Amino acid sequence: MGEHGPYKAGVAGSSPAPPTILLKQSGSRPCASQHAGTVRAMQTTIRMRTRKKAEVVDLTRQVADAVSGSGVDEGMCTGIVGHATAAIVINENADPGFRLDLVAALDKLFPEGGWEHDKVDDNGAAHLKAAVLGPPEAVPIRDGVRQ
Repeated sequence: MGEHGPYKAGVAGSSPAPPTILLKQSGSRPCASQHAGTVRAMQTTIRMRTRKKAEVVDLTRQVADAVSGSGVDEGMCTGIVGHATAAIVINENADPGFRLDLVAALDKLFPEGGWEHDKVDDNGAAHLKAAVLGPPEAVPIRDGVRQ
């Protein structure tokens, strides 16, 4: 992955509270003994406020900064969205049209209105979009760099 890596947070719908994206990183370093080791873990929270009801926000730089500042040489970087109407998506970032395509495709699959959940808080489509995309994503860290 290059400078414009694949980290994106796809916000599937609006909510009263802005989605919070949690970045959790953990890794281990080998030691001389086969039976003992040091495990390091850290957690960083990336907070953002979206501007639209549905949009894709590029988090590549924020994730790369969190990984490089973590001190973890080998391990996993796991992104978790702390809201039921948002998701994290990993995809290429070379074409800015992808963001629009993702929102348009989700809108076609899950149009607004008519969902049972709309009877609760009128955002059934947003919950369905996020559920299909899935909340967590994980990528390996090698030599202190996300892969």
